[in-house]
Amino acid sequence: NISALQRSREEAVASEASIGARRLEAQALAARGRLLTLMGMNLSDARPGFVESLPLPTPISASADELQLLAMSERLDLAALRTEANLRQQQLTHTSRWRWLGGVALAAEREREADGDILKGGGGSLELPIFNSGKGNVLRASAQAESSAARLVGLETSIRNDVAVQVVALESARQAVGEY
Repeated sequence: NISALQRSREEAVASEASIGARRLEAQALAARGRLLTLMGMNLSDARPGFVESLPLPTPISASADELQLLAMSERLDLAALRTEANLRQQQLTHTSRWRWLGGVALAAEREREADGDILKGGGGSLELPIFNSGKGNVLRASAQAESSAARLVGLETSIRNDVAVQVVALESARQAVGEY
């Protein structure tokens, strides 16, 4: 009850729909391939099973203070900065204590004469700071110690704030999942 022209148009629409469906299947296969690549699986492996629903996240069992203490004791960058600040403080103490002692040099020489005699000698020098009391070295060590201490305080503050913000964000996300 339809004309040949109308039938040809309907077949063309059906062909376009079939081509579109094959294109979407290819896109879905490509997306599945990217996902399986990220998961470390091959396309030839069995299709991964996906669960319909996940259990709700459990409330945080530790308080923000406990998590901050844990972060302060376990962070390696903080431990490294604490060690650096300690070393800089020791360097300042050492520099202040020995500032009046300048450079020390020792020398030893040995020489053979043309007639076979061996001449030996030695010497030494000690720098006495009459005009230079080592104040520049002490100031440099003090600045380095203060800089390390300030970076340490800054990192500790940053860690405490980051933990507090992440605890609030995690609780908010848990509540949002529960609301959904």
